[in-house]
Amino acid sequence: MKPRKNTVNNLTDVRDPVRSASDVAQGNQRRSRSSFPLATLRRAAIQLRNLSRRLGLSAAAMPSEEADTPPSAAVPPQVGASQAEGDASGERLADPIATANPTESEAVRPASRSQKQGGHQGFAQVLHLVRRILGRSVAQFFASLTFYTLLPIPFPQRHEFHRIARFAPWVGMLLGLGLGIADWGLGALGMNAGLRTAIVVVSWLGLTGGLHMDGAMDSADGLAVMDPKRRLTVMSDSVTGAFGVMVAMSLLLLKFAALMALPVDPISRTVALMAAMGWGRWGQVLAIDRYVYLKVEGKGAFHKRQLRSPDDLWPGLIALLGLSALFIWLFPYRWILAVGMVLGGFAIAFGTGAWFDRQLGGHTGDTYGAVVEWTEALLLCLLTLL
Repeated sequence: MKPRKNTVNNLTDVRDPVRSASDVAQGNQRRSRSSFPLATLRRAAIQLRNLSRRLGLSAAAMPSEEADTPPSAAVPPQVGASQAEGDASGERLADPIATANPTESEAVRPASRSQKQGGHQGFAQVLHLVRRILGRSVAQFFASLTFYTLLPIPFPQRHEFHRIARFAPWVGMLLGLGLGIADWGLGALGMNAGLRTAIVVVSWLGLTGGLHMDGAMDSADGLAVMDPKRRLTVMSDSVTGAFGVMVAMSLLLLKFAALMALPVDPISRTVALMAAMGWGRWGQVLAIDRYVYLKVEGKGAFHKRQLRSPDDLWPGLIALLGLSALFIWLFPYRWILAVGMVLGGFAIAFGTGAWFDRQLGGHTGDTYGAVVEWTEALLLCLLTLL
């Protein structure tokens, strides 16, 4: 008997000459339907693997497109049909993707290893950048301690005086914390409140080396001159006048009386000291940022040149807001004191800087110190009312 022609694909069916054309057509349809999902899965798996390699590998380590795509990626329809015939004849495939590419696991392992290496390299770069930023900030903070205080640094540290004004509020809060702890310790030893308050005020002046008080005294001497053109000359004179002495005595007396009027509990006194010294120095940074510097050179000239507005205002402001938030969280019933520290501190710091600017037409290093001293004293007086 002659073999019959296949009417579907016009091929000779030599396997089963007695099968009808309709049976052959149905078998081809079953083969095409069974091969389509298999080929789709293969192509999807290959595309996903190529995409993961592109994302995980660097440009130098990423293999080319031809090397990344296995030979089985471009599966012709005839090959897919022949594999489907084997499946239709009873040969079941345990894993279609693994069958399409037997070396799939070996190809994936190096890619995942390279991906991990790339991730580690990225994390190492980020960590190195954070260390550089933090290392520079730490150096600037210790330089700020060296410039604004007489505190000895117990270990060698590379100082960087660039943009140290932004850490002045942090230095003030640290000094306030130390004075508050000293005040609590003296009280625990049974020392009289008046005597330990006097020790705190004197230590306050001594820890700063009189830097800000000297500026307040020179500013007072300059403002006492009736001729505005001679004010800067008088402020630059190292000789202290009567008005400077009176201002220094007034500031010390106000601080002493305000500390005596504050609540006796050590937490409130410590927080008040931290707020007063922090907001006073933040007012200095605000004055540096907002107003003109009147001298070509001077103690505060390099602060004005290096300050970045408004980036250098945020570190101190965030720290002071965090101090008030922490106080509210610990003592919710004293929330009015925390709110008063924020509103009063900001208003006084802004007002003192604006007042000196109006009197002199700008600021100098002496007026920066005067802003610190007057903000501290006035804020402490305000806190006694809350």
